[in-house]
Amino acid sequence: MGFLCVLVFFWLAFKILGLIFRLSWSIWKVVAGLILALCVPFLIVCLVVLGGIFLLLPLIAVGLLYAILKACT
Repeated sequence: MGFLCVLVFFWLAFKILGLIFRLSWSIWKVVAGLILALCVPFLIVCLVVLGGIFLLLPLIAVGLLYAILKACT
């Protein structure tokens, strides 16, 4: 009878460790999801600002030329 109790105890301990691992894995997935949700918009803004400046320079030059030509005529 004692062997059966020890066997059940180890089986339950193994199941509890598996549950703890799954819960901690889920918590880390939630944390990673929150970090991703917070950082992706910031990353997009940074990329637009850094890359957008190079894209906007020709548009600004065309706009300035148009304004100068409009003011001259």
